[in-house]
Amino acid sequence: MVCGNCGRGVPEGAGACAYCGLRPLTDPPKVHSYLAEAILVTIFCFAPFGIVSIAYAAQVAPQVRRGDVDRARRAAGMARIWMYIGIATGAFIALAAILTVLAIRRRW
Repeated sequence: MVCGNCGRGVPEGAGACAYCGLRPLTDPPKVHSYLAEAILVTIFCFAPFGIVSIAYAAQVAPQVRRGDVDRARRAAGMARIWMYIGIATGAFIALAAILTVLAIRRRW
């Protein structure tokens, strides 16, 4: 569980946060990891940047379980950034390939 006041992890069954003393404790917040999107970018767009995105996305759930929500959100943000970079790179490569093919066909 995560303390709603300080955001630190608290053992299950604890009645109050050991750090700040807040009662009652709340469930951990939901942080979107972008793991599925990162996998799709790896498969369909540009694998190197997709793999970096997967690496960051894989860090989100353990950080939330530990109660470190700030680090989880930073990791999710980095996963999202690398996912968008992978999409842009894949689109650029596809456009460059299409323009190259069209340029070669016009010369023949």
